[in-house]
Amino acid sequence: MSFIPTPFLPFPECFATYLKTEKILFSGHLFSQNIEIEDLVKSINGFHETIMPSVEFVRHSMQRIRKLNIERIMPRLGVSFLRNEEIFKAVIKYDFYNTKQVVEKKNAKNVSYNYEAICNHMIRWLSSRYDNAEIIEVFENSRISLVQYANLEIENTDLSGYKLWNYFFEQVYKIKGIIWLTILEPLVRKYNQLYNINLPAIYRSKIFSQQKEIVTLNTDNTKLEEKISNLQEKISTTTDKLLRCPLTNLYNQRFMTEHLLENISKPLDQGKLRALMAIQIDDLLEINQKYGKIKGDETIKNLVFVINRLKKTDTMLFKQN
Repeated sequence: MSFIPTPFLPFPECFATYLKTEKILFSGHLFSQNIEIEDLVKSINGFHETIMPSVEFVRHSMQRIRKLNIERIMPRLGVSFLRNEEIFKAVIKYDFYNTKQVVEKKNAKNVSYNYEAICNHMIRWLSSRYDNAEIIEVFENSRISLVQYANLEIENTDLSGYKLWNYFFEQVYKIKGIIWLTILEPLVRKYNQLYNINLPAIYRSKIFSQQKEIVTLNTDNTKLEEKISNLQEKISTTTDKLLRCPLTNLYNQRFMTEHLLENISKPLDQGKLRALMAIQIDDLLEINQKYGKIKGDETIKNLVFVINRLKKTDTMLFKQN
């Protein structure tokens, strides 16, 4: 079993599940269908256009999926079907750009972006890791006001376009510093790579300038070795705090400890409770010894997968060292 990222189809953290032996792809919302439309291709494209940001995200995920040895596709909604290259081509060819989501394509040479919707994706990404009350505090007395509907999102702002895009991250950095910017960075880079949206200025001026400075300093390693060492240590310290477990992609124990120290004493909303649960797999050592470490690792990953499917959105998972 392997997991194929399908970002923004329709949520940033979406993925498909591939069973290699059975040659089956559980595709999630991708290839799901509008059951009111009988034609399979039109049904799939109609569903995609209803819920997906744009065809560009579909094409990005399809590049990886087409390389897999798949016999049957089982979407979340609608009927399963056998692999069919004609369906793949029709889905990739069908152009759509949802202005209510991310991007509006005016013509072949002019694409405008819905920065407010993109910022709302950033807020949703933060909401999966932090309490909404803490996120609201970040934007108090700022030029962005938030409101809680089905999700936390921007209610009002006097900014638009690239000014809103830059201001959003400046405000996050002003209140929460480099850690929150680092959490958002993978999501920002996906937008940059898929749509060529410029990185917010703060990423180029405050975080990545340190890395560029190290490259420059390495060309003159006779007088500035101490400064290089200090810069490398700062970047290493920042990165280490946010390292994930390479096996499960969960936040590691160090990040968990800092998160608990920062949040455990904060008051909760009325009627809410805070809890900490530790889960241990019985006889994991024996599994490794009898079947090999690969099977042991698969056991851990399968447990994480099951818990992720069952847990609430405001529950965080960590991997103990």
